[in-house]
Amino acid sequence: LDPQTVNDTLGTLLKYQDDITRVRGSDAERLLAEVRAELAAA
Repeated sequence: LDPQTVNDTLGTLLKYQDDITRVRGSDAERLLAEVRAELAAA
């Protein structure tokens, strides 16, 4: 996954527009980095 793909597909994961707006951009990059770090540690 990359930040652009996450931003492009948020509507399939989140129901409300305000949730999508909140997660878009730097929050998406931060969440993706956290997931990658957790997967690397596993």
